[in-house]
Amino acid sequence: HHEYIVRDPSQALPVYMVHFEYDPEEDEKLALPLCDNCGLKAAHVYCEADDANLCKACDAKIHSVNSIAARHVRMDVNMRPGQFMGACPTHLDTEADKYCIECRVPLCKHCRSLGSHSSGEAAGHRIIGLLEAHKHELRSGGKRQNVMPERQEVEDRLKAELDSLLAAVQAAGQEAENEIYFRIQEAVRQGKDLAEEQATLFLADVLEARRQLDESAWMESFLEKVKGLPPPDFMQAWLQHCKIREDVARLGAMGKTRVSVGLRVEGGLRLVASDPPHPI
Repeated sequence: HHEYIVRDPSQALPVYMVHFEYDPEEDEKLALPLCDNCGLKAAHVYCEADDANLCKACDAKIHSVNSIAARHVRMDVNMRPGQFMGACPTHLDTEADKYCIECRVPLCKHCRSLGSHSSGEAAGHRIIGLLEAHKHELRSGGKRQNVMPERQEVEDRLKAELDSLLAAVQAAGQEAENEIYFRIQEAVRQGKDLAEEQATLFLADVLEARRQLDESAWMESFLEKVKGLPPPDFMQAWLQHCKIREDVARLGAMGKTRVSVGLRVEGGLRLVASDPPHPI
């Protein structure tokens, strides 16, 4: 059992379209009559000897009184004499009483006198009573069903194949979803690694810049610190300091800052529907 949500009404296609006309004032011709004995329940059998429509309970009660009553012939209430057998499919206001075996359609008196079976090839078709055709179909219907392919088996096999395809599609969708999540997580992890790498490089540049600034500040303040030394000590310290300044000047100033800063996302994911899998 599967449930689906259809958001577009145009996707809901009807299997059958039924059109009928109803007149509430017209007598119901196909309704079961009430039991003539109890008058409460719907009648299911007709007793020809008693000329009575009986429900199942009253039929069992009345025809079990003695052996004579038990021999009464009963029939289905819809088969009783004078029962309305249904309207003709062509002339809806006329009762159908005959049946064409070749066309397999019910006929009324108008069909045989002025309608489709009044002339031509159809006039020579074999026509029998509608009740006789009804009894024959009830007797032979089961045999014909045995000759026809087992529809239930075909439908069950088709349903099993569709269920297998549906399960395969759902599994493929879940697999694609898992793959997308994995790739997204992998991209996020790589982004974090690249961001940490860039942050480490820029932190190293910051520390180096601070070191060079501290070194420059120290060299600028050196003269004030050695002024109070004796001349021999001052000259020795000052010459060493001048050598250090020359080395720093030869090495150059602080390097240029890095040009590449930050990250950007390139590329994308695209899902493609593959051929449907074959059921096992």
